Parts: sequence; structure tokens; C-alpha cells
Amino acid sequence: MELLFILEHEYEYTYENEIFDEVKFIGIFSTLGKAKEAKELLKDKKGFKDFPESCFNISEIKVDTIDWTEGFITWKEAIE
Repeated sequence: MELLFILEHEYEYTYENEIFDEVKFIGIFSTLGKAKEAKELLKDKKGFKDFPESCFNISEIKVDTIDWTEGFITWKEAIE
């Protein structure tokens, strides 16, 4: 089973008394090492350097699998 590694940068921010998640999809990598190299390349760049390194998230995904197997509700439905 082939694995790929997804690198994202995410943090929460407040706007008009509401909390939002800000997620930047950075890339998909063939090895964990390459994902870590990309993180190292970006962590001192503008914007990224203003947040803790823990805002970077590397997750793995199996190729040719469905990870989401149920439906979903919209934000509108969630707040009603």
C-alpha cells in the first residue's frame, strides 16, 4: 500500500468575535523526509515565521482509499 504525505499550515484566528481555521495546503510528497524538507524551507519565510512551528501539520494518506465515508452538513446547518 503506497503512502503519500500531505503538508499543511494551520492556525485559528478570531474575526468579529468568531473563531475561524486558516489552512494552507502546501503540497503532497512521496516521502516523509521530503515533506519535512519543505517545512524546513518554509518555516522562516514571511507569514510562516510569525507562527509556532507546530502550526505545520504532516499527515499521511493511503493511495486509492476513501478516507471520508459519510455525508456532511453545511456551516449553515451547523449553526442552526
